[in-house]
Amino acid sequence: MFEFFESLQSCSIDEPSLSDSSQNTQPEMLSDVAASDDCRDASILEWFRGFFEPEELLRKNDFTNNGEFDLRYNCIVEGDVQTDLQYVDLQTHGSCSLMAQEQFVERYLGKDVAESELEEFAKSLGVYTPDNGTNFAGQDVILDAFGIPHQRYLDANIETLDKAVASNQDAILNVDAREFYQDSTMPPGTGHAVAVVGRGVDPATGATSGFYFTDSNFPKTARFVSIDQLNTCWTHQMITVPATSSPVTA
Repeated sequence: MFEFFESLQSCSIDEPSLSDSSQNTQPEMLSDVAASDDCRDASILEWFRGFFEPEELLRKNDFTNNGEFDLRYNCIVEGDVQTDLQYVDLQTHGSCSLMAQEQFVERYLGKDVAESELEEFAKSLGVYTPDNGTNFAGQDVILDAFGIPHQRYLDANIETLDKAVASNQDAILNVDAREFYQDSTMPPGTGHAVAVVGRGVDPATGATSGFYFTDSNFPKTARFVSIDQLNTCWTHQMITVPATSSPVTA
């Protein structure tokens, strides 16, 4: 069932001061670059809720050879997509950015983290409201809080993403939902945060043909997105994280 998207329209949420070192364990890349808030329009979301589910969703049993091949798209799968599906939980508010971070926190720590816990924490910092979603400062605040190593980019491209995934990293991307879902009935300017957990490689050429996304609107599933399609929907903001569990037992 379709839940909530965060809108790319700007809203008046002030970025907080994150001077507490316990909330900022990694050097903040590009922190001096201004960006508009990422928020959602409640009326649009109410209108759209329950309307759409893409037919191309992939589930665990769609992958063969221990998760290393995708028969539907004839791809060699690089990345543990089959395992990562278990960490994708459903968002129930405008929390897609928080929930994209949550799946990596759960994988890294090996334990469940509730959406409500993340919402309360982000609200306490002034970077999130259920009605307005997550602002720019909040897009990696959960990773910071749980000590997940990460790197933030404001103008990444396909080559940057491909190199990251090839070097055993996953990513969180900001996309235009209208283009991401290829649904012209969606209002223009509807934004969404999704995660990349692998790439598909053409077995004949060895070239990357697309990437595997997870989405908190569709828990426990993945979706293959071609490079051409990604180029139409990606805003080129990206946060990378290690594609592994924590080496330290939580």
